[in-house]
Amino acid sequence: MGLQERQKREKEIINAAVKLFATKGYGSTKMVDIAQEVQLSVGNLYFYFKNKDELYISVILEASRRNITAIDNGLEHSAKDATGLDKILSVMEYYLDTMHSDLPFQEIFSSYISRVISMSRSQQYKGITERMKASKDFEELQRLQWTPATKLIVLIQEGKEDGSIGCKDSSLLIFTNIWAFSIGSDILFFPELKEGIPQFGIPKLDLDAWKKSNINMVKRYLQSN
Repeated sequence: MGLQERQKREKEIINAAVKLFATKGYGSTKMVDIAQEVQLSVGNLYFYFKNKDELYISVILEASRRNITAIDNGLEHSAKDATGLDKILSVMEYYLDTMHSDLPFQEIFSSYISRVISMSRSQQYKGITERMKASKDFEELQRLQWTPATKLIVLIQEGKEDGSIGCKDSSLLIFTNIWAFSIGSDILFFPELKEGIPQFGIPKLDLDAWKKSNINMVKRYLQSN
């Protein structure tokens, strides 16, 4: 089997896995379920991934890469004379589009971050199993998983320096608050909320209005003194 063929097959497996992880839950999804989804024997599936934990880490790595791509696309489409604030808002627009188009990946990535982050530094990565740490992609994931945060903090600092961001909070606190605003995007993970609840008079979510409102909320915060 050539490298390209193997990579193509691994991508198919990752796409099937994230779909099942998002719908059934990581704990309830078994390798046999994933094998059936991609029409492979379980034995052949283990040829590509040693175990479910290794496959899980590969899914998270793919989600990280998609987030980085969304940020890079936002920067690429910013005007040449864009301020730090302009760049952040452009990045948010592309990121929120990614949230909508890549929901399963975003949902699993969000659950992974909750496994990693802890108020106690000594407890960080407590939710990550030894088999996950031994996965072929874990080192690369560690290298990339905080790249989106780092890129955004750099833009925040740029905005403070060029005067487009008036918020007096520290760059790290601003990033944390922007992240908290984005957590509201988790509504997309719940079809019952996204599609509305007619019996309670709650209409279907207008995704364009939702994105615009989210971006405007961040803009007002960043321009506050």
